[in-house]
Amino acid sequence: MVLPLRPPRHSNRLINVFFVILFLLSSLLPPSTLNIASAQRLPKGNACPVVTGKPYRSPTVTTVFVVTSDCKKRPIFNPSVYFSHYASWSDVIFLEKKEIDAIPDHPLHFMPWGPRRTFENNSLVKVTTDPRVYLLVGTTRYPFENEAAFKSFGFTFDQIEDVTDTVLSKYQKNPTTLKTPNDAPPSFVFKYSNDPKVFVLTPQNGSLVKSHIQTIEDLKKLARADRIGIFAPTALPSIPEGTPTGTAPSPPPSPPPPQPPSTAP
Repeated sequence: MVLPLRPPRHSNRLINVFFVILFLLSSLLPPSTLNIASAQRLPKGNACPVVTGKPYRSPTVTTVFVVTSDCKKRPIFNPSVYFSHYASWSDVIFLEKKEIDAIPDHPLHFMPWGPRRTFENNSLVKVTTDPRVYLLVGTTRYPFENEAAFKSFGFTFDQIEDVTDTVLSKYQKNPTTLKTPNDAPPSFVFKYSNDPKVFVLTPQNGSLVKSHIQTIEDLKKLARADRIGIFAPTALPSIPEGTPTGTAPSPPPSPPPPQPPSTAP
């Protein structure tokens, strides 16, 4: 099966419409409902005027900001990113615009993905404070040795997603780095550059085999369809091809039908 490798593109127009609707709905609420006065301000003289780690916005501005531990605000432009950090829009605390404007902007001016998001196998992530890129498979994060190792798996830099440190902490770090496709872990999904078939590495009889993924439904259960590794045709020469996914075991052969008794002439 031939599958696209492009990462999903979010429509900025759709995101903007979403936040405009949210703004219009909130603007209809009375001030008591917006609860501006309940913002969690800290005692006078504290380094930050609000509680950090919380989402804030003004009734007159649609953008939601998160105030980080260093008292800088980072905007959230994507509702999916918001819900990767918080469970409900009711978590947003409303402040006067002048109070939000007084909080310095974070230099990166965006919010990475948070720990509430579930990452599928073959996801590629990093934190903004470290250039190391990790491959997520199961409950383990596998660090790439360097850029050459990353490219040997057929990945591109636009497939990497920024996450918070709390996301990385949910995954056990593999003690060794990925240097070549020979280091690909079990459950990794890939294809060869000269073959449309997609495979998954699976253990069979104490060793790894590459099992052909026969349907898109099987693929969705195993990994991200937009993060399939692409290996050179000569990669993994010692790994044999195993039983395709979704293949039921062959039933035992049916016994021969009984023969009618012979009649003597």
